[in-house]
Amino acid sequence: MEEPNWDLIEDKFIRSARIHDLVWVVKKTRGRFGPGMEVAQPGDHGLVISAWMSSMGSLKLCLVTPDLREVGITSTCARIWGTLDNHPEWSDIRLQWMQKTFVPIIVMREKSSSRRNTTVPFVISRNGGAILVNPMGTDSKIWLNRDKVHPGDWDLMMASEARCHSVRVPVWVAKKAGIL
Repeated sequence: MEEPNWDLIEDKFIRSARIHDLVWVVKKTRGRFGPGMEVAQPGDHGLVISAWMSSMGSLKLCLVTPDLREVGITSTCARIWGTLDNHPEWSDIRLQWMQKTFVPIIVMREKSSSRRNTTVPFVISRNGGAILVNPMGTDSKIWLNRDKVHPGDWDLMMASEARCHSVRVPVWVAKKAGIL
């Protein structure tokens, strides 16, 4: 892919990058990303899958490139050229990356004890974006957010009335749940 013509990019993309933005690395970063993450080089481009603030106050991004590499870059070294909504071909790349990196866990949804809401038999957030589950093999309960679960698994779980489900999540979520 060729570098975008920056004169044609809309003004709405003159902001800090967020998750689901498509960015192009325009210069080399001096930032450090730890031993496990490759640093993006000028010319790399991809989909932002996570963003965080470093201890020094700089916004850092993790990108998935078209060849499914995860690379890190400082926000000031990358420019936004689109979003996942404007470029649906990147949804396939995102799904391929999820299938490659997410791990399956088995969860039991928590039953709702509310008598007011009989349409939803399980504990769910007000906006419907998270559900309270108990991962099998642990005594803890965690909130599973929609964007931390493979979209196909989320849709199947929300359409089903079964309590027990297998869902694919990032490795760090499985570690946080005490499974790995």
